[in-house]
Amino acid sequence: MVMTLRMALFTYQGGDIPESRRMVEEKPAAFARAGNRAVSVALRSLAQRPYDPYGACLDAASAYTASVTRKVRRNRRRLTKT
Repeated sequence: MVMTLRMALFTYQGGDIPESRRMVEEKPAAFARAGNRAVSVALRSLAQRPYDPYGACLDAASAYTASVTRKVRRNRRRLTKT
């Protein structure tokens, strides 16, 4: 949805170049931050429950998804303000 909002802004408002540049530049940082959080959560989970490696995988996936979801939610709020 955020990609659609950004592309609509780009198309209908005369091509807002800074917004499209921001869209491309913030992705690697957001994914790296989410990856770092996922790894730290997985390691913490393994330390707490060493005999449950699948739990660590699930915790890491949940942390990664939560981090990316927060970023997308903030962008959606910012883009839908009028």
